[in-house]
Amino acid sequence: MQNAQVLAHTNGVAKYVCKYIAKMDKGNYVLLSIDGDTGKWVLSKTHLHNTKIVSSKINEDKAFEKSRCKSHPKGRDYPYFQMRQILMGDSEVYTDLKHYPLSTLPFELRPTNSIKLHSDGSVVRPDFEEDAVNHPDQYAAGIPMNRARCQSELPEQHHMTENQMITYRNHNGSTTKYCSISIFGLRPPELLGVFRNPVDYFRCCRIYEKTILNEDEVANMLSHHPFMCPWVDCLGRRVKIRCRALGEMQAMLAGNLDDFADLDERDRSDFDVSMNEMIMELVKAYDVLQHDESRESGGWNCDNMSRFVDFTERDDHLPIPVTTNSTPFNIHHFVTHIVLSLGKYDTEIDALTHGDLQSCFRATGLIGDSNEIEYLREYSRLLTRRYVLEQVVFYPVSITRAERIIVAAKQVFDDVIIDNVMSMNETAPFTMCELRNSKSESNDKYWEDARTSQLDAVYSCLQDADGIPERRAVSKVARSSPMSWSPIDEFARSDRQSEESFHEQRRAVDLMVRQISRYRAAGALGRRAYVKNPVVYGAPGAGKSFVGNLAVLYALSQGLNVMSTALMALRAQALGGTHLHEIFKLPASNASSMNPPQAASASLEKIRKKTHLLHAILTVDVIFLDEAGQVSSEQLTLIDIILRKARSSQIPFGGVLLVCTMDPWQLQPINVLPFLCSSLVLTSFVMIEMKHSVRAHGHPEFKRLQDITRMDPSLLRRSDELRE
Repeated sequence: MQNAQVLAHTNGVAKYVCKYIAKMDKGNYVLLSIDGDTGKWVLSKTHLHNTKIVSSKINEDKAFEKSRCKSHPKGRDYPYFQMRQILMGDSEVYTDLKHYPLSTLPFELRPTNSIKLHSDGSVVRPDFEEDAVNHPDQYAAGIPMNRARCQSELPEQHHMTENQMITYRNHNGSTTKYCSISIFGLRPPELLGVFRNPVDYFRCCRIYEKTILNEDEVANMLSHHPFMCPWVDCLGRRVKIRCRALGEMQAMLAGNLDDFADLDERDRSDFDVSMNEMIMELVKAYDVLQHDESRESGGWNCDNMSRFVDFTERDDHLPIPVTTNSTPFNIHHFVTHIVLSLGKYDTEIDALTHGDLQSCFRATGLIGDSNEIEYLREYSRLLTRRYVLEQVVFYPVSITRAERIIVAAKQVFDDVIIDNVMSMNETAPFTMCELRNSKSESNDKYWEDARTSQLDAVYSCLQDADGIPERRAVSKVARSSPMSWSPIDEFARSDRQSEESFHEQRRAVDLMVRQISRYRAAGALGRRAYVKNPVVYGAPGAGKSFVGNLAVLYALSQGLNVMSTALMALRAQALGGTHLHEIFKLPASNASSMNPPQAASASLEKIRKKTHLLHAILTVDVIFLDEAGQVSSEQLTLIDIILRKARSSQIPFGGVLLVCTMDPWQLQPINVLPFLCSSLVLTSFVMIEMKHSVRAHGHPEFKRLQDITRMDPSLLRRSDELRE
């Protein structure tokens, strides 16, 4: 039923409003065309700005007439259920349910939620203006909400955790947006052990986003008595439990208490137990007060209960958090999604910073502690069942598609939980590179020139090394007949090298050789396990470049196609390679308004215009990325998307093996997240550290100075010995 209203005495506005309501926004249009390179049909979507506005529609029509695709078939982009409704004649259904979008994509791909701003665009935080003027050093020294808790002399359990402080990322008050998972991580410290999953938190809690408290207001509100201490999140916003959620919370609280009872030691367990017990008493008291508001139960009455429960919300239903529809066909995205949507954790950092995927699943409560094969299989079965019941049944897909998703998910869980690996459900990248290789004189010359320039750089760096093959022999190696040379067997200690340095360099070389050999042999026998990208990191002068060049030489000796690159142009030239931006056509500025998928699409359009470059990206086996620490997390994600799209693969980086060196303490990317903050690090990289400097061998004072420059500043301030 449509609602018609009469609007009068509005001086023409009513006519405009009625026309606007009656019009239909065209949304997106879809163009059907054929890719000139592959011959495949391509459906491209183009977003149209609000076509209800006449001037906007005229501009969109003009832009379309100027486009090269104006003569191609064009249609509107309809969602599946809207098409079904039109074709089947189904009636429209209106709902009063509220859905809360909860993105569980990797951090670099997530949309963000705005924090309230002033009219001039600055963050609404009353304490910032005062502190910035009167106490600039005090403000810079800490986070306002944590300072308020310290000023109130609350126990440590009420303070922000270290990972919450890292998540905050707002040391100068300039950050205005946080993703939903970050907002969950910034919940009140008192609730860290109560709401351990973002779905529960956003469904059961109301965040007072329009009222941001300053530091003094929060300090005056806080109390040592748990019944009197309100909940304020790390952004200065009050948080209360929705009264309609109290009934649902009993099962969640009982589960929390059972989990804590099984723990032997946990820093926050006693405090978390007391908070869960307090809220459990609150829930029971609410049931009593519903029948008689004048009664008290367990010390609870309507007045003190209103500090923690929101009685003002008039919605008939609780909001429904909707997580990202991540399927197991992209394993990296899927594993991140499972951990963030089904796991229990304090912050995203606590959830994802673990040595391997199995440890990550175990730390977030997705699997148990046993390593026996029978238990691991049962963990995989139970997690698959939970994924199906809590997520797959709500996916808007056909039964056939759902079956494929379930089978693929079970395979991923078996790989991660039982074998602690990720499998490739595709043809091995080494084989695909050969299949994509279109033989032509120009393409062969490209790889021949690249091979020559890299050999020049490698042999210049390794001119004093022993046991390396002759350059002429390496230059003649074919893909089908690799050289039988092992850098490990010929690896020898230098006169200017300590015993510790020699052994750690040997371990680093062994890692590089092992991963390159696994890449070449992947898929030859049995199930195809994903080969993680090796990274050597460490102090200046430890031999990272030496190890990296030795890895490049080994890859060339195995007949692989290798590209060397770096973010600094001079360094890329010294490696005999090409600048990173030149290879992937990355945006020159970090201030681009495009999100990573859009930026990747723009880069791919430029790459496809360069035939030789596109061929190189399709057929490259190994990319040597030197000084990877200068590459931002966002750029790493861009490279991943570009390679996956160009090579039509769901394997991280399209199956290309990245061989990297880095020093996380040297130059970092500016105004963006560093390399190690990328979610790809957990799923796609394996790292080894080199601590002992060859350059400082025999100079203990110089080595000591290097060690001090790499220490945490807070450690230096606390240590009297180091200050002296």
